[in-house]
Amino acid sequence: MALDADKFANAALHLLNEVGLDGLSTRRLAAELNVQGPALYKHFRDKAQLLDHMATAMLKSAFADLDPNQHWTDWLREIAFASRKSLHCYRDGARLLITSSPNAPLRSQLVPILARPLVAAGFEETDARHALATMASFVMGWVLNEQNDATREMMAKELGTVEGAFEEGVEVVIAGIIARRAAHNPPE
Repeated sequence: MALDADKFANAALHLLNEVGLDGLSTRRLAAELNVQGPALYKHFRDKAQLLDHMATAMLKSAFADLDPNQHWTDWLREIAFASRKSLHCYRDGARLLITSSPNAPLRSQLVPILARPLVAAGFEETDARHALATMASFVMGWVLNEQNDATREMMAKELGTVEGAFEEGVEVVIAGIIARRAAHNPPE
């Protein structure tokens, strides 16, 4: 069976669950797949490029089944919850996404798709991208904290249910975007 870049990335995501981001290496992945290092380097010049491809696979999976035909606020909520769920599917999922740079083709394809419901609602393209980036930053930071045992315990003690507090945070981000739009687009 020939292994392509996507199969390597998916195998690396499975390995990530076993060993975490600090234990993941191209050498370990090659051993896990029973291939020689050059088979990996045919697709990825280094570990950073492998991590980028892994992050891309996570994002593709997270957003594959989302319905963009809804109000922009519901769309942002759906993106937030789908992102959080995807990051929780993998040990160190948030760290992986924060330390990688999803590949350019995905960014050029995915960001316009994610921005489309906001643009259809009257956002300028730049404002739509800022709204998406703000929500993504909130979600990644939140999950990064959740994936740290000590911080997650503190969050549970201080915030009640972590799930409820996440939902509240999403609403705060959306309210901020609504307020910013209102301030920059006053009624005539």
